[in-house]
Amino acid sequence: MTFARHNSNNLAHPSQLHRHCSRLRKAAAKTTGGVIKDVAVPGGCLELEVDFTADHPGLTLFRCHMQRHMDFEFTGCSTLSDKLIN
Repeated sequence: MTFARHNSNNLAHPSQLHRHCSRLRKAAAKTTGGVIKDVAVPGGCLELEVDFTADHPGLTLFRCHMQRHMDFEFTGCSTLSDKLIN
């Protein structure tokens, strides 16, 4: 699966999709060599695309690692279904 994120402000956001290994596909409109990352940091006003294998069904947390952003709930939870994975 591909997860795309557009950082719409000028702050960097160290973001993580928990429970899945991510391969960086594209950063700031440049294709990467598929670097495996746990946390990716899209710079201000930039886009980021990561591929991940959705092999862990259930709740998955996406969050920014900046404490102030976590305090203001820059955190989301999604459910990956077995039907999506198989």
